[in-house]
Amino acid sequence: MSSIIEIKELVIKFIKENTPSQDVTVIKLEKKAADWHAVVESYEDDAFLKAMGYPPKKKRVFYTVVVGGGQEIVSFNRKNELDKGDDSDE
Repeated sequence: MSSIIEIKELVIKFIKENTPSQDVTVIKLEKKAADWHAVVESYEDDAFLKAMGYPPKKKRVFYTVVVGGGQEIVSFNRKNELDKGDDSDE
């Protein structure tokens, strides 16, 4: 059985390795059945401004990550904003 701290560290490592994000914070982590569901907040350079040649500005983005029972990432999804259901108790 995995501890919540191990899952948090796994999610942060995964996001840092697979996205341009380096400033990563897990803002929600909960266990549902055998899976862990995480919501991650990060800041990334705004690709539009970068493409236009302007100085980079950080843009706030969110990722949802699902970790299976064997500490395996089974899905992740990028969001541009936080859904209401992601930050409150259900």
